[in-house]
Amino acid sequence: GLLMSLMLDRQLQRQFFRRPAALDHHCYPGGLFDQSVGAAAIAHAAEYSNEHDRGLVTLASLLWDIGKVSDGRLREDRLRGWPELQPHVTTSWRLKRPLELLGRSHPALAREFVALLAGPEASIAPITNRTAALRRHGQRAGHDARGPVDPSLVAVTIPGAQA
Repeated sequence: GLLMSLMLDRQLQRQFFRRPAALDHHCYPGGLFDQSVGAAAIAHAAEYSNEHDRGLVTLASLLWDIGKVSDGRLREDRLRGWPELQPHVTTSWRLKRPLELLGRSHPALAREFVALLAGPEASIAPITNRTAALRRHGQRAGHDARGPVDPSLVAVTIPGAQA
């Protein structure tokens, strides 16, 4: 439901399916979607103690960079990957309304999802060992889905955006 509520926004949907992911990976039109689906597939294939955790990390991996759709600049992701991969800075803003709606019917699920996508500056209640392990699964999936950089594609820019 969370993904579907996001995709009701036609502009977000169009950008998610057409935008390059970054200058240092998936730097072609549609790269953001490809990288997101790749990360979700990697996260889904990992070992979990239960299906709830598998679904939670898979969805978090799919939406990890949804904030890029509202970022007009195409940049390298290298800085977000040190010391650990962080969601795009506007991902939490992009997910705010859908997560508020989810929180009304499933507050614990919404809190778990927010904890997985929280950046280092977030002040969330103490992260449990389980949440930390799930975040590592998501971060690893995001790193692994980046793949090698194709230097011939680095010059791709988003039409109408700043380089």
